[in-house]
Amino acid sequence: MADAILALRGWHPALSRAEAIAMFPEAVIKRTNGNRLLTMSGETDYSRAMILSGMEAILTKGGISQWESVESLIEKVDFTPRKSMKVICWRHEGKIPETSTVEIIQQLGGRFCDEGATIDLENPENRFGVVLDASSGLVAWGWMNGQGPGKHGWSAMRANKRPFFKPVSLEPRLARAVVNIAAGPNSDLVVDPMCGTGGLLIESALCNRPT
Repeated sequence: MADAILALRGWHPALSRAEAIAMFPEAVIKRTNGNRLLTMSGETDYSRAMILSGMEAILTKGGISQWESVESLIEKVDFTPRKSMKVICWRHEGKIPETSTVEIIQQLGGRFCDEGATIDLENPENRFGVVLDASSGLVAWGWMNGQGPGKHGWSAMRANKRPFFKPVSLEPRLARAVVNIAAGPNSDLVVDPMCGTGGLLIESALCNRPT
């Protein structure tokens, strides 16, 4: 059984898979039938998920299986409670018929609450994620490491927001992926001798890499 499930963003799944493989070289990463779901085995640093442009979240202490029903999912989830938590549910590649993200959140959140968890919908310290993948009919679940679904400010980082830019400037998400694929988890100096408006160096610095 895999130690974790990787949920990828949809803007470029192939590039996101390459980025994940480069950033977790000590782990074994395998594809699933879902375009945006990978499994990962082996000890590694899950906090790296925060700097991957193509990563929604790493789900740990959970699992992945074919979707059947909310009741079936409840039977599979380990409801060991945590303080200050919330349940998040989102979709990949459209909708699985006869599923409701709201119902999943309510049912799982209720069970966690019954087991003694403290629910915090505003600023939780822990997030339990459920991903419904319509491309494969898979459901993945577990405790989240990473930002989760959403744009998370990428549009505000576009090159045309800088004091000077050229139309050929790399999109920040692409620049972040390029840096991560090239450097992996290493913290060595990143050099861009033809930096232009500095897209690669900006993303390197935001990942705390020396430039």
